[in-house]
Parts: sequence; structure tokens; C-alpha cells
Amino acid sequence: MNKLAAGQGQFVCVPKRDDSTQRTSDYYYNQINDLTGTYASPYNPEICEYLTSLIFSDINGDLDRYLDNNEDYFRGLCNFYAYLRNSGMSKEEVVNRMSYLDSEYKTRLVGLGIVCEQNLIENVYAVAASINDGLDITIERVNRERTFANYMEVCDAVAQYYVNDPRIGYDQGVYVDCTLEGNLYNQGIRTDCSGMVSAILVQAGFLKPIRLTCSTHSYEYDDIDTCSNSVVYEMVDAGFVWHPIDTAVFSTLSEEQLENNLQNGDIMLSGSHIEILESIDVDANGFIHTLVYTWGDQYFVEPLSRDYGFYSLQQGTFLYSNYLGFWRYEG
Repeated sequence: MNKLAAGQGQFVCVPKRDDSTQRTSDYYYNQINDLTGTYASPYNPEICEYLTSLIFSDINGDLDRYLDNNEDYFRGLCNFYAYLRNSGMSKEEVVNRMSYLDSEYKTRLVGLGIVCEQNLIENVYAVAASINDGLDITIERVNRERTFANYMEVCDAVAQYYVNDPRIGYDQGVYVDCTLEGNLYNQGIRTDCSGMVSAILVQAGFLKPIRLTCSTHSYEYDDIDTCSNSVVYEMVDAGFVWHPIDTAVFSTLSEEQLENNLQNGDIMLSGSHIEILESIDVDANGFIHTLVYTWGDQYFVEPLSRDYGFYSLQQGTFLYSNYLGFWRYEG
């Protein structure tokens, strides 16, 4: 990495806007360039452009005061940008990666700015590398959260489609051409429980459309090598983890423990039925109820609310006692 050198900033134009906005943006641009100094690398113009657009959409009040209060932070941003570019990333890749920098990184970027001001190049590498390593974890977590949030949205969208399309009843041998935008468009979706779950997983991008023909048995973990239409390998590749149900253990759990063991999005599987857990609710009598996305029959509301307790401390019964287990998205 090249080090910061003292010197006056250079003027580099930014994309034209209307005259007033352009003058303000040019001012921001040159102030940022003066703040960071002339960077002895080919990245100085694009670094200034990146920070200009970053601040331009966020600035309130006096720019000079804003920059003065965040000088080390912005210096850290500049050097981290250059560190990523020097690692071989394109401009677009760097901007995308830096978009994951949240408030938790501000202190570390300030620290990077301080060592840059001191021209401690070895420390610049070390601090920037540490930030970059942390970003790997952040990006994985954020992408997993986004994927899961999209998955739950798709669960509801597909379930509502099943409810509202007058062509869809309940029949294990019937396929209906889907008009939902996305992976299901113009695909045949089957009107039974495994048909709905498969449609959800295809629409969410976890399975290919060819898997719309899957049955409940396709999801059985123990049939991974015996079921000709098994999707176990694909479920694992998509980030799902199989959790077998130990009925003896589950039947002794408290309400709180059960809620901790079952989560929204869990795909509950028995030898003859499959459904997706949307949420768990405990009533005043100690009964735990579920909301589930299911098509074990033709339903007129989704998610379906079970109007009986699926687990009761008083009775020691557990609705999923005959289930094999559940698939959980863990990324």
C-alpha cells in the first residue's frame, strides 16, 4: 500500500448534477480531497468520488464541522478503500463490500485513520486486514439474515397464492400453472402439502424448478440414498440443517424451552406430511399453538392457526410426536 503524503488536494470533477447541487458537490469533493491529502496511488480520484457521494446523501449542516469531527474516520475509509483496491478488487466490488460497514466498524476505521496519519504503513496493513477479516463475518451474517427474511416473505407470498387462486384446491395429483413473478412463473405447482413447500423453496431460490415434483419422502434425511427424488443434498447445499425430533426429549420441554427449540421457518416433516412453522404462541392456559404454512387440505387463510394446543404441560402431549424432524435454514 502507498502511504499518505502531505500536499494540497487536487480538483477532480464529479458527475454533473443541476448547477446548485453540482457546486455543493464540487465543494464537498475538494474539501474531502484536502482532508485526506494527495494519495500516491491511482485511486485518489475515485476515493474522493466515493466519499463525496457517501457524504452528499447524508450531510446535514456545516460541512467543515462535519469533516473536522470525523477526520480520522474518513481517513480510515480512504485507506481501507485503497487497501481493497490494492488487493485486486474492482471499483464496483469495493463499493459493494464497503456497503456492509456498519456503525460497529467506526471505531476500527478511526484507528486506521490514526495510524495512516502517523504514516505507520505496517500498522495500516494490519488494521485494514483486521477490518477486512471482520467484514467476511459481517457479510456472511447479513446475507444469511437477508436470505432468511426473503425466505419468510416467499413463504407468505406463495401461501397467499394458494389461498387466492380459484384453480387451487387440494389434490395430490393436480398441477396448476403458476402466474407468480419469479422462479415459479409458468411452472406447474402441485396442490398438496409437499407441493406447496416445494413451490416455496423453488421461489426462494433454494431448489430448482425441476424439484416441484417432490413428495414428502423427498425431504426425508434417512432416505438420502434410497429415494430417487431426494432433495437432501440440495437442502444441505442451500444452507438447511436437518434436526431429528427426539420425542422423549421434546415431551418434557417447558413452553420457553420448546420455543427455543422450534423457530419460525422450520420445515416440519413426518412420514406423510410437511409444513413450515411461521410462529409459536402460548395461551393463558399453558397451551402452545402454532401458525403454519401448510396445504394438508384446502385452506382459506394462511398461515393456518392451530386452534388446539400442540403441546400441553398438563397432558404431556406433543403434536409433532410422530414427526421425523425438521429442516432449519442456518445459512
